[in-house]
Amino acid sequence: MKTPTIYDMFGRPIKKNLLKSEQAESNLSGIRSYFSFHTAIEIPPAKLARLLKAAGQGDLFSQALLFENMEERDTHIFAEISKRKRAISSLNYEILPFDDSQKASDIAEFVQENLENITFVDFELNQSNSFEEIIFNIADAIGKGLSFHEIIYDVSESSYIIKQIKYRPTEWFMFNPEKPSEIRLIDGSYTGEELIPGKWVIHYHPAKSGSPYRAALFRVLAWLFLFRNYSVKSWIQFVEIFGIPLRLGKYEQSATEEEKEILMKAVANIAQDAAAIIPENMEVEFKEAVKGAGDPHKKLLDWTEKEISKAILGSTLTSNNHNVGSYALGNVHNQVRLDILASDVKFIESTINNQIIRPLTQLNFGIDAPVPYISFNVPKQDEKELMLNIITELSKIGMTEIPVWWIREALNIPSPQEGDLTLSDLIQQTKQNLNSTLRKNLNKPEFTKNQQILETLIENSFKIMSSPFADKILKIIKNSKSYEELAEKLAASLPELDNEKFNEVLNDAIFTAELFGRANFNES
Repeated sequence: MKTPTIYDMFGRPIKKNLLKSEQAESNLSGIRSYFSFHTAIEIPPAKLARLLKAAGQGDLFSQALLFENMEERDTHIFAEISKRKRAISSLNYEILPFDDSQKASDIAEFVQENLENITFVDFELNQSNSFEEIIFNIADAIGKGLSFHEIIYDVSESSYIIKQIKYRPTEWFMFNPEKPSEIRLIDGSYTGEELIPGKWVIHYHPAKSGSPYRAALFRVLAWLFLFRNYSVKSWIQFVEIFGIPLRLGKYEQSATEEEKEILMKAVANIAQDAAAIIPENMEVEFKEAVKGAGDPHKKLLDWTEKEISKAILGSTLTSNNHNVGSYALGNVHNQVRLDILASDVKFIESTINNQIIRPLTQLNFGIDAPVPYISFNVPKQDEKELMLNIITELSKIGMTEIPVWWIREALNIPSPQEGDLTLSDLIQQTKQNLNSTLRKNLNKPEFTKNQQILETLIENSFKIMSSPFADKILKIIKNSKSYEELAEKLAASLPELDNEKFNEVLNDAIFTAELFGRANFNES
């Protein structure tokens, strides 16, 4: 029986015998080398325009050269794009079965185990078992538009296991000039080498609609990067000479070229050595540096930072609010970031499902097997909390004519039924208890620490009584100004009091107080 042909997501047949070897091996010298890229280069405006034009026409190498420069040389771009990438790689994920069948569950378990045991290899230097690192590298396309990974399978008679998924630099690839939508591997030829079906993970992550050559997010930031690069250089030059007086050398009109050269060297040496010698007939003056108003270079850098944050994160308060704004505004802006995160995740889920999980499943279980899928756990804003914040903010600006029934429906709050304890009841009870406590404290005299302990001991003595009049006795004692008044009030108010028990409690309290006094006070 003929084995059914398996196709990749582009409709190309997968040749199983080619899945074990590496198609894009690196070498020390040649077309594909990790050591041949010179990213730290000067990019003046004219060169930037040429790079952008070439990239817009499908030159992946020029585009990659520019984007590598931007990420390496601009710390703010690096930091903000790292937030986008790490926000995805730090999410928990699951490999979920296609349906409720046992077969689908077994396949999902097989895929999950394989992905968790992939050996990540980055530039042949470091290895670890972390699919999260592969996700991080796939997310490199968020800024650069494209990212490339090669799958290497471990093939046996009955199974295909993904052994490695290797990151490949964008500089190794090109668009086929005869078929502009097709990506090929650079091999020195005009059309490049065709990519082996089933071996490649090509993640396309557009930042805007239109031509895939012009859809990368970093392309939007290219001119901001240029402005920042020039501003930083100018700022450093300004800081270097700021406060240093201008050294002005004067020479007579009859001075020879040799004398002028001696004077120039002297003026230059003053800045380096703080000392110089000149002929007697020459003169050097120091002019105080002119103090400029404001910090134009810093202002430009601050402005470009905000623009970069807007482009990458969708806001500025989520990255650096410079002490401006509020917590509420930061929260609102953060929802934009969650929105972007959800969008990024959908792009990456689609790539992993179609280019990793689907071929892995079909190679091992056949073309009709139920294909599982990856699902990231993206945090979501609580809708009720968001609605409550909206209502609160609307009331603050005077929009108070909101129907109560609408608020109840929006927050899913039921109307109270007869006999229900409501929030208003609880608030009223709380107020009453608070007022009672305040009145009690107002009637209570101020005590020292030792006196307070003594009062507590006496109160505890009366609490030992099982009589229902104990609280009333304590109240009478506190409100009495003398023993005589206390005796009269007790006699009038508590005729039914058990005298023997009352006397017993009083004796215990007096005995406790006397012991406390002897232990804590010096007797004269």
